Amino acid sequence: MLMPLFKLESNPIMNMMESSVLPDVCEKTLGCSCIILMAFIVHKDAALFSAGEALERFFVSLAAAVLLLNFIGWGLFFSGRQSVFVIMFLLSRFRRCTISLSGCGGKHRTDRPWVCISTCAFYPRSAQFDLRRLFMKKWLDEEYEFEVEVTGFLRGEHTENYCRNGEELGDKYTCTYGCPVNSQGQGICPKVMLVLFPIMEAVRSGGDLENVGGDGKYSKTIVCPDGCVMFRLSAKRLGNANPFKSRLFD
Repeated sequence: MLMPLFKLESNPIMNMMESSVLPDVCEKTLGCSCIILMAFIVHKDAALFSAGEALERFFVSLAAAVLLLNFIGWGLFFSGRQSVFVIMFLLSRFRRCTISLSGCGGKHRTDRPWVCISTCAFYPRSAQFDLRRLFMKKWLDEEYEFEVEVTGFLRGEHTENYCRNGEELGDKYTCTYGCPVNSQGQGICPKVMLVLFPIMEAVRSGGDLENVGGDGKYSKTIVCPDGCVMFRLSAKRLGNANPFKSRLFD
């Protein structure tokens, strides 16, 4: 509930999206209700709870330990120690869940706990998560980052019965070398990549997109091959060396 107040770097856990609004609202409502309830449970106005019995002390200690582990886990994660083992140990949910594996909208069901990555405290089973962000061995720091934003429709005003990929105004996709994906892990239309890739290669080779009709050196508006949706491609230099000039493939 407090996460929107902080500006944290983009990461796989924060990028997980709810597939339904209702579970998210119910989850936050229940969480707030529990906090309020705990705050008003008093014992003779002298203590927040009675820990006189051994069983009560055990469960209070267990709850405190779980909360402590949760904060330790988030502390490790946001301090940069985003190891697969730590995420698996502290955040894995040992039950069936639905996750996004393909990055292009495909959903697959699994019973294997080591595959089920969703946070117990903040996200329900409906959360979609792209596992490739954890397991893919991206060894090369790319020279450019690209953003592709949906800026308009040539015909019509809504995506239904119009755009097969479900593009809507304001949708944004990002990538470095791989195909662009949005914050939900959904991939951009494959037909659009036929147009985008040559433009991206022009930027990587040091070209100026104004020479091919762009509105800036690193920006250009294109139309999808079906003549339906307009996209604006923009590039940002990351300051990394060119992989070919650095002989990273030798």
